[in-house]
Amino acid sequence: MALIESVISGVVSSVIEKAINKAGGTAGEQIRKAYQDTQAVQARLRAEQNYVEQYQKRHCQLKVMPGLMKEPRPLEDIYTAVKLLDDKSIRYFVGLNDLEETYRAKGRRSFGTRDAKR
Repeated sequence: MALIESVISGVVSSVIEKAINKAGGTAGEQIRKAYQDTQAVQARLRAEQNYVEQYQKRHCQLKVMPGLMKEPRPLEDIYTAVKLLDDKSIRYFVGLNDLEETYRAKGRRSFGTRDAKR
């Protein structure tokens, strides 16, 4: 893919240079400026993409004890969404022990609040 991009870039560069030379004067300068601006934007976009890829490679994976895990796992595969009790629901319980006892007594993995925020 990089080879194709470099070939296309080379062809486009030579075509633009010929257009600038034939246009001459103010039009040539405008074409040259527009081309340089486009090149700068493309370079910035490539740098941003490279930064994101490197960041994800360094910080968005988990590898526990090299040798035990064959390949790193994306953090998205490990973490899960949780639902929190709102203030009204929390006030229903006297304390943390009461909350735990109620949870265990129900035998379900929820407190029945379906509209809780994640």
